[in-house]
Amino acid sequence: FERLRARGGHVIRVTRQLHAHAELRQHLDSKPLLPMLHGWAVSADFARHLLSMIDTNDYDAIVEFGSGTSTVLMATSLQAAAQRGGTRLPRLMTFEHDAGYHRRTQAQLAADGVAEHCDLRLAPLVPFTAADGITYRYYDAREALATLARHLALPAPRLLAIVDGPPSSTGEHARYPALPSLLAAFPGGAFDLLLDDYKRRDEKEVVRMWQADVEALGYKTELIEFDF
Repeated sequence: FERLRARGGHVIRVTRQLHAHAELRQHLDSKPLLPMLHGWAVSADFARHLLSMIDTNDYDAIVEFGSGTSTVLMATSLQAAAQRGGTRLPRLMTFEHDAGYHRRTQAQLAADGVAEHCDLRLAPLVPFTAADGITYRYYDAREALATLARHLALPAPRLLAIVDGPPSSTGEHARYPALPSLLAAFPGGAFDLLLDDYKRRDEKEVVRMWQADVEALGYKTELIEFDF
């Protein structure tokens, strides 16, 4: 019985991914092939939700920490929106610390003809000292985010941030600096953060740290968990 139940759960998960993959193909009608959506890549249902967030929210910019399949999918989605006549598209800026991954993502963007829709930055990990004095290793993104803020020139920009790096091997609470980095560049902004790997203890603790930080600044927070 336990084996049958486990097999049934596996079938449900596979069916859900196939359904999400079909919806992605329909959404990205300008793209004959999709990147591989298994292994280290984001799952199909994660990708579907990500693109739905972009479609249904009026974001001024999208910031991604950690490049890969999601980068290509977002750039492709923005291109499809432009081809449908979209005039106000969010700017997409992605940071990648690994030179090999950066080259691969850049090559895939170019091969798919969507490189113009993503500002992909090679950003080595550098010391980031938080307000409490703890130092992390995080993407060298300060100047690029400041430049993006100046370009937007908005007192309260709406941003989506995809936080999928750096890897946990970087250190405890490795992804914590994402939100402080955004707050420093966009004071007064409104942020939606999509944090990958939330099932892990470290990521759950990072979210609690984020909530404490922003609530101390007077922000309101909402936490939504997804089972991807």
